[in-house]
Amino acid sequence: MTLRFFNLVIFSAVLLLFSACKKESSVSSKADTVSKTTPVKITEIDRPIYVKATKGDFGSQIVVKWAPMPLAKKYQLYKFNEADQQYKLLKETPDTTYTDILGKPLVKNYYKVKIYNSSTEYSQFSDVDYGYTSGQTYSKFGVFGSEGTGIGQFQFPSNVEADAGGNLYVSDEFGGIQKFDAGGKFIEYFYKPSGAGTRALVFLYNGNFVATHIADYGNNVSIFSAQKQEISSFAPLGMGNGDGQFGNTRQICNDKDDNIYIVDQINKRVQKFDKNGKFLLKFNITTIGASNAGWGVCYLNDNIFVSNTAGNDITVYDKNGIYVRSFNIGAPSYSIKTDGENLIIGSVGYIIKTDDKGQVVEKIGQGQFVSIVAGVAINKSQDIIATDTYGRKVITFKKL
Repeated sequence: MTLRFFNLVIFSAVLLLFSACKKESSVSSKADTVSKTTPVKITEIDRPIYVKATKGDFGSQIVVKWAPMPLAKKYQLYKFNEADQQYKLLKETPDTTYTDILGKPLVKNYYKVKIYNSSTEYSQFSDVDYGYTSGQTYSKFGVFGSEGTGIGQFQFPSNVEADAGGNLYVSDEFGGIQKFDAGGKFIEYFYKPSGAGTRALVFLYNGNFVATHIADYGNNVSIFSAQKQEISSFAPLGMGNGDGQFGNTRQICNDKDDNIYIVDQINKRVQKFDKNGKFLLKFNITTIGASNAGWGVCYLNDNIFVSNTAGNDITVYDKNGIYVRSFNIGAPSYSIKTDGENLIIGSVGYIIKTDDKGQVVEKIGQGQFVSIVAGVAINKSQDIIATDTYGRKVITFKKL
């Protein structure tokens, strides 16, 4: 055996011995690690139940609620993210209610909840629930008007109305009624009586229209044909509290039979006339204490709704003047109109949209008005037009 061969044998034996030792060491180390690891105990709690998402105070809110669960210390609320197509953690809270503030309108919102006390103590997710479609359905679209006595200017714009063609009619208590197209372009002086000015205007289903005229604290109500020819005039100038007389006329509405309802502000009542101006009945506004608080009147679902500028309530009567109910909307109310389903109410600095039971659905135009919203109208596209009375302008809010 040569020296070279002998050295090779010795080297191979040493290498084999080293490899065996290394493998044994590795196995021994792994076994030691496993023997020292404590098993993790997972505690699974019953998942949340009765998860419900409902509309909040306004269309920009959704309130999510669920039942309190035994053993729960914290909950995790998840919301579906449309962009990522997955649920994302919205809030971790010990409470069982959360108010979500929405931004984008006309979107359905989906939520689910789980208990999460710790990484080892939690529940499975609840069933998924979705909130109301977010209700911020109006966006400021246009503004026209300024202070003055010229064309397209106003001194006290107290009422606005829209016709079937989308044209707008703005009444000025120190002037006449100006007609504009839907974009605010002046068309004509639609009605310009002698005396102080005009208050209210309503178009009847038979094609005629009714307008009020005020002068020297007196009142006059006239019915005109579609060609603006005066058909009849009632409630002669001069204050009074008899049948067909007014202390101070405010706003007008008509029912499905073209009966006319007019708020008598000073006398705290509403008077009803037929489409020809014949007096039918009168009824007191029972919830109003201040003599100048009655303002707007609206017909919806066979009831008459009357606004109150001194309180936060809307009072409801049937067509015979019998009290039905009243509800609080949380703010004074001026003009009141309907889109056929909801009430659109002018308030101080914004417009309130409610259902016919008074549930507030949305605030519209916050931050856009100088002061009171004395007049509102809804056009055929369901857009809302409102007078910023002390701002001497008219603002349109487009329905999205």
